[in-house]
Amino acid sequence: MRTLVVLGALAAPTLALAAPTAELAADVDGDGAVDAVRIDAPGQLVIERGGGGGQLVPFGGSGALTEARLTLGALGARRVLVATARIAGRWEAVALVATRPGAALTELWRGPVGPGGDDEYEQWVVADARGLVRFQTRGDQRRCDGVPLELFPERWDERGRRFVAAPPARIDPPAGAPTVTAQPTGPGLATAWYRATTASRAAGAADASMLTAPRALGDGDLATAWTAGERDDGVGAVWNFRTTVSGGKAAAIRIVPSGDGAATRARPARLLVIAAAGAAVIEVPDPIARRAPPGQAYTAVLPTALDGCVSIALLDVHRGRGGAAIAELAVLADVELAPEGAGPVLAAQVVAGGLAAESAARLLIAHGAPAVVAIRAALEGATGDARRRLLAALAQIRDPGVIGPLAAALAAGDLPGARATTAAATLAALGPEGQGALLELIGGAGDEDAQRAAIAALATTDRAALIARAGRGPRAVRAELARALAMVPVATLVAAAQTAAEPAAAADLWRALGSAAATADPDARAVATTALAAALAAAGPSYELRYRTLAALAPLVDGAAVRTLAATVQRLPDSAAGHALARVAARGLANNRAPAAQLVLAELTDATDPGTRLEAVRGLANGGAGAPAPIAAPGVTGDVADAADRALINVLGADHWPAIRQQAAAGLGQRCGRPGPSAALIAAVDGDVHVPVRVEAVAALAQCPTAALDARFLGWIDDGDVPLPVRDRAIAAYGERPGVTGALLARFVRWRGQAFSDDTALQLAIRAATSLGQRGAAEAGPELLAAARDQAFPELAAAAIRALGALGPACPPAAPALLRGLLGADDQMLALAARAAITTCRAAPARP
Repeated sequence: MRTLVVLGALAAPTLALAAPTAELAADVDGDGAVDAVRIDAPGQLVIERGGGGGQLVPFGGSGALTEARLTLGALGARRVLVATARIAGRWEAVALVATRPGAALTELWRGPVGPGGDDEYEQWVVADARGLVRFQTRGDQRRCDGVPLELFPERWDERGRRFVAAPPARIDPPAGAPTVTAQPTGPGLATAWYRATTASRAAGAADASMLTAPRALGDGDLATAWTAGERDDGVGAVWNFRTTVSGGKAAAIRIVPSGDGAATRARPARLLVIAAAGAAVIEVPDPIARRAPPGQAYTAVLPTALDGCVSIALLDVHRGRGGAAIAELAVLADVELAPEGAGPVLAAQVVAGGLAAESAARLLIAHGAPAVVAIRAALEGATGDARRRLLAALAQIRDPGVIGPLAAALAAGDLPGARATTAAATLAALGPEGQGALLELIGGAGDEDAQRAAIAALATTDRAALIARAGRGPRAVRAELARALAMVPVATLVAAAQTAAEPAAAADLWRALGSAAATADPDARAVATTALAAALAAAGPSYELRYRTLAALAPLVDGAAVRTLAATVQRLPDSAAGHALARVAARGLANNRAPAAQLVLAELTDATDPGTRLEAVRGLANGGAGAPAPIAAPGVTGDVADAADRALINVLGADHWPAIRQQAAAGLGQRCGRPGPSAALIAAVDGDVHVPVRVEAVAALAQCPTAALDARFLGWIDDGDVPLPVRDRAIAAYGERPGVTGALLARFVRWRGQAFSDDTALQLAIRAATSLGQRGAAEAGPELLAAARDQAFPELAAAAIRALGALGPACPPAAPALLRGLLGADDQMLALAARAAITTCRAAPARP
């Protein structure tokens, strides 16, 4: 029989065919004479009978014939011929049967074959000694000796005239393959060198696309198992195992035939182990017949270690009350069976680096405690990246043996970033010894990132233990420690702070107490406030202690305590330290919702230190909104709002620092519904000597709801003596007010006409276009469209284009075509603007 002939340049997929060929010389009609059969272009089966006559069977497709094959088999006493061809890129098969000797062949079946299921697998029909057979193939489903696997085989049922499920093709061991009997063994270590990658069948899989890696075979859980169907004995199933790292060969097979979920089902009796250069048969005792406990493991040492990919096929089973099941099945590498285990080999691969190092590190982590000795030994001579890789693996193994190396590595900064976090979490999870190592690290001279990671790890296990490290280490470490200690109960922090031996430790604890009290219940907050007030009074000359107690106390005080705090601030010296303390007090009062805090802030707007004044103005603008919860303030008299208004108005009109006036203008914007703040802002727009203050005042007035301001905005917009930034901001503010589209559009048209001779008019036109777009002003569409077409001023055209996009459904009908034309504009600014606008410019359909 001739070999397969492939037409064209495309390679045919590899199939388990019975000598497929595109030309065949054989007796296909059963009359004893040799017939000549071939597949010809453009797509037809030609049969020339040896006894005379012929037959032509066309395929259904038309086009170029690129691949073809023929197979011949027996269907009972009759011959069956299958012709398969790829025509115009589509595979088709036709099955013909000889109904009687010498007669024309009759069509038995015809249909598509080849790739299916979104190309996840292929389906083929062949004729061989089994009859007419249909099966599936998949690229990764191939035995390790190169033999492809027939998945989900079906045979033709003559009576039903259809394909029905059939047993898989018989697998025979290679001649001379030795037989080994598996012996009972203990649980053993987890195996990770080889991993099960494919299974040729599994319960619940309806086609080849549903076959996944059989994770249950290696998950170490005897309650899970690989299973065939309920009535499927699994014989013929094949599993492939591949190495995840190099350097080891398959030396043994370990199997748990029955576990918690597989004790009464059919169990493996004979397995065939196949590799590219060797094979062996393994006989597995029946644990049920031997009354072995559920989960009994058996190990078979292979006569010769096998290199590379390993396939295991199920040849026979011990019968049970259901289909086949296997609790665990693993391939053991020779390095795993060595007395010292796989650790040294894996550690050496980690040191060597590359992709193999990543796989080796994962295996070391999977081995757990037994790998620690190997990693520690490799660390002794490792440096640089090799050392860091070893430490990263060690950081993910929770065993007491990692405590010393990880603590030393953290202190030395050998584990930066996320690796430090992982290592610290591992130490914290290892109990008192690991947590003690982390505590020793905090506040020392070691790496700051590692110290912060240690604090974060201990904050999840034993926050109270962190109290002992308060006051130690760099500023960033102490700040992290205070944040972690804020989760400790208030009473615990008060006691610790009051008994702290060092001012620095007390300062950290008072800092943590302030954060803890902010979210505590009223009773705990009162305890914290009393303790902080006493600590502030007794702080003495320690700047840090006064700073931390002031910062913690200011957001919490209420009632008469606010005035006490104010008196303390007033007594601060006129020095750099005194000014810094006043600022921190003002910053804290800004987050205090007690009305009395606003009164104190109003007083502090007269402070000699500009930094204190700025913090006070910010606090008045904030109005205590940053405080965590309302604070009652009994005994407060006077109109707090009026006092805050007056303070901000005075600052806006008289403070000689522009940044402070600018902040005051922003604060008055929230109050401009009242006459005083509004008048002060108008005066600032008209008369402040610094443009940024005037701009901020315009922005603040934009929040005022009164229509009387519209004329003011127009006056500033039209006044040529007003600086351009002020006019620009006034246009933006005016554009947000109701009923102003007409006036804004008229000015846009005027400024656009003046742009040729007036740069200021050009800038105003750009701002007006933006405002019109933001308003969604449909009536502005034609003028914006005209501006977009006029590219004399690309920046104005780009603003108009963006405005057209902002109109959305109000975009003019002609705009989308213009925008499409601008997508290829030479000016990148126009092209980018068009690209953004075209996604939102959706002209409404024209009315009939």
